[in-house]
Amino acid sequence: MSEGYVSRSRRGSRPQRRQRALLLLALLAVLLLVLVGPPNPRVAAGADIRESALDDSTAFELLRRLAREDTLGVPEIDYVYGSWIEVEDQRPTLEDILHWCIENEKHRLDDVENVTFRRRVRVLQLYEPEKEDGEFELEEAVFQVYARPPDQMVSMKLGERTYESKEKESDVETEVRVTTANRELASLPFFFEQLSDYDFAITERRFLGDRILYRIEFSPHSEFAALPTGSFLVDTGDYQILRAEFSLTENVPYPVFLKSVDRVDIQRRKTGGVWWIERTDVEVTLRDLPFLGMPRKVQMEMQIEDVRVNTVIPDSVWALPGDE
Repeated sequence: MSEGYVSRSRRGSRPQRRQRALLLLALLAVLLLVLVGPPNPRVAAGADIRESALDDSTAFELLRRLAREDTLGVPEIDYVYGSWIEVEDQRPTLEDILHWCIENEKHRLDDVENVTFRRRVRVLQLYEPEKEDGEFELEEAVFQVYARPPDQMVSMKLGERTYESKEKESDVETEVRVTTANRELASLPFFFEQLSDYDFAITERRFLGDRILYRIEFSPHSEFAALPTGSFLVDTGDYQILRAEFSLTENVPYPVFLKSVDRVDIQRRKTGGVWWIERTDVEVTLRDLPFLGMPRKVQMEMQIEDVRVNTVIPDSVWALPGDE
């Protein structure tokens, strides 16, 4: 059921525009599937360990977690058990950290029987991004999602709103639609699938209590490879990715209408002992192809709310018919 003012524009009828919107959403969904994503921990850059109020055993454990490739001003620690050499021998390599992250990502959902959450999606299509008052379309939708490992998902669209700058009112739909899917819930980030395709480097280190947070940058090993460049934040407490950001602006292998992936920013929040995606921001630039009526830029925001892990979900939910 829909209400509000609906008109035809130079870009075609509502069904035609909806088809283009679905195409864009499918494209953005493909981008999101390559990465799992985390929260932006509100922490300040750590001080020298000697200046913090840590006892010797905590400091010793922290120093054991410092990567051997960490050249960000390793503190003097002669006061900790008297010997830096003993601690240095126990420090992990960057390769160790990457492999521990991979193993923990693989087993991230081992204790999860089910999860339910609300997903809010906002897609802004800019047809004249260079103009402050340029033409645009805004689509917003809310979904209630039920999922259980390894790959079962039921998504209920609770409603959506579409607003076009050329129209007087928004178009609102409140009809509930159900979609079922078989989708792996704990896939590895693309840069963990083939470590040899990327170069990794530690670029930032922060101390947070008895843990170390590392920002690790990655870039394609070959300058000719059609692969993203970006960074991710790792917590050495459980070797999980907290946040990841990347872009792909050169050698874009996607459909001809996609010019570049300008920004993908994925954040997680820890709920029920598991890091879940909390927010995802995506911005892409499309080519100006005549007669297609496509926007020049697309910005998408996805917010995950009210995450509940291992709760009671009626069996009838999993039996709901829906579009695959």
